[in-house]
Amino acid sequence: MIERQTMTVTPAIAAEWLAKNRRNMPIRKDRVARIAKDLEATGKFQTNAPIALFADGTVYDGHTRLAAIEMSGIAVECAVERGYVPPATGTIADGSAERSIHGRS
Repeated sequence: MIERQTMTVTPAIAAEWLAKNRRNMPIRKDRVARIAKDLEATGKFQTNAPIALFADGTVYDGHTRLAAIEMSGIAVECAVERGYVPPATGTIADGSAERSIHGRS
């Protein structure tokens, strides 16, 4: 069952979650820098999409946003969903980039 909560994700929490993240595509540093700059200006994301975690704590969706929190040093209140079941094949998603089951498209 997926559990949803609103919480403040600090740079330390973001770093902890990212450290468990081994299955995502490489993070695009230009996107991270752009989101970090937005965080510095506004203190929030430009999306309402939750940070999503598999049941084991691995990031399912949101690794770019988490990297931006870590880079900016700004804590962000956002929705977090936990409890996703990993797919048998394919890549892990983040709505910020196009992808296919074979990796980058």
